[in-house]
Amino acid sequence: MPERVKTVILFLLVISSIILTGQLLFGLPALETAAPPAYEQLVFGELRPVTEYLRPALHFGVGGKWQVLQPWDEEYDNAWDVVSALFHVNGTPEVSTSPEQEIVQSSEEGEGVQVRLFFPVLTPPSIWFSSFRLAELAVDTLFWYETEPGVVWLRDGGNWLHSGLQPLPQEFAESLSAVFSEAPQYTVTEAREWEPLTVVPGRELLVPDVPLMLAPRMLKKENLDIDKLLRSIFVDIALVRRIEERDGAVIYTDGQRGLRLFDHGELEYTSPKSEPGVEAMERIPALRRTAQYLQLLGGWPEHIYLDSIIPAEKLGWNRRQWYTYQVSFLSVQHGMPLIGGRAPVTLLFSDRGVVYYNRQVKILGEKTDTPTVMVDPRLTVPVIMDKLEQEGFNASLVDVYAGYYLRDSIAMQTVSQPVWALVFDDGRTAIVHGLTGQFVTWLD
Repeated sequence: MPERVKTVILFLLVISSIILTGQLLFGLPALETAAPPAYEQLVFGELRPVTEYLRPALHFGVGGKWQVLQPWDEEYDNAWDVVSALFHVNGTPEVSTSPEQEIVQSSEEGEGVQVRLFFPVLTPPSIWFSSFRLAELAVDTLFWYETEPGVVWLRDGGNWLHSGLQPLPQEFAESLSAVFSEAPQYTVTEAREWEPLTVVPGRELLVPDVPLMLAPRMLKKENLDIDKLLRSIFVDIALVRRIEERDGAVIYTDGQRGLRLFDHGELEYTSPKSEPGVEAMERIPALRRTAQYLQLLGGWPEHIYLDSIIPAEKLGWNRRQWYTYQVSFLSVQHGMPLIGGRAPVTLLFSDRGVVYYNRQVKILGEKTDTPTVMVDPRLTVPVIMDKLEQEGFNASLVDVYAGYYLRDSIAMQTVSQPVWALVFDDGRTAIVHGLTGQFVTWLD
C-alpha cells in the first residue's frame, strides 16, 4: 500500500512539473507585449518646451494708440502666428542706427501700422525659425513699420540691426488689425503728464485707454505634495534627518543637500556641492535645464512666466561663482502680475546641478469686494514725489503697470490689493494702492 501511495505522488509531481513547464514556455506573453512594471513618476507636470516660455510681448500701434498682447492673453496665439512672419529675413542682419532715426513716422497723422516685440530675455529666433542667417543671433526687441514693409529692425541687447524681409503675406497689415482687434488698448503719455517726476528720455509710458476695474482677491499658498518632493530630491529617504526649528520651519537633510519648509508656504533648497560649475552652457541649453529642474522641484505652473536669466561672471579670485546661472520668474493670474519684493520662483544652478532654489508661490482666489475703477496712475505722482523728496532720492520713471501686491513672504497675508507699480531707473519700484492712491511701500 505505501508503495502505491508513493507511486501516485510521484506521478502527480511529474504531471504538475510538465504543466508548469508548459506555462513557462507557452503561457506567458512575450517580453515585448508584457506590461512594463509600474514606477512612481517623481516629477511634477509636463516638461515645458523652451519655445513656449520665451515668447515676447506683442505691441501693435496705429496713430499713437497701442494694443498689447502678453503671452498669457487668450488672443495671443493667433497674433503670434501672424507676427512671426517678421522673422523670415532674406539677408544677414547688419549693424544699424535705431529705427526712429531712420524712419519718418507718420503716426501723428494716423497713418501707418507699427509692430514691436519685446522678449523677456535675449532670445535666439532660430528656436522657431531654422535659418543660417539667424543662427548666431539673440535679440530682445523687434520693430517693424508699414511705411518700410520690407525691412525689420532687431536689437541684440545693445546694438540695433536691420535686415531685409522675405515678401510678407498679402494683406499683412489687415491680418494684424484682425488678430489685435480684441487686445487691450493703451495711449502713449507725454513726459509733462508725469511732472514733477521725470521720465527717462526715449521711454514711452503706456496707460490703459479704458480705466481698469479691479477688486481685492483672497490669497492662499500653493499646495505642494511634500512627500513626493522629498522622494524627488533625496535618493534614500532613510538617510534623511528631519529637524524642527523654533520658528516652525522644518529642515530635511542628508548631509549634502537640504530642504527647508516654512509655515507661510515658502520652501528653500540648497546643494552647495553643485557649485562651482565646471562647464559653461549656452542660453537655450541653460533654459532647457531650468525646465527640467522645475519639473523635479514642484513643477512649472501655467501662471509662472520667465522673467530673467543672469549668468554669473567668471571671477578668478572666487571659484564659487564660476559658470552659475540665476533664473527668476514672475506670476501672472487673472491677467495681472503679482508684485512683491521677491520672485515666486528663483533658481540658481550650474552644470553640476541645482545650487539654490526658492519657491513661494501664492494663488489668487475669489474677489472679496465689488470691482472698483482704479485711480489714474498720473494722479499718484504728488504722493510719490513727496516720498522721493523726504528720502533725498532723484530718480526717473522707466515703466508703469498695474498688478496685485504681495507683502513680505513671512507675513501671513490673506487678501491681495490691486496696485500701481511705478518703476524708477535707480532700481526701486513705488507701490501705490490702486483704489485709494495712497503710497504703500518701496520695492528694491
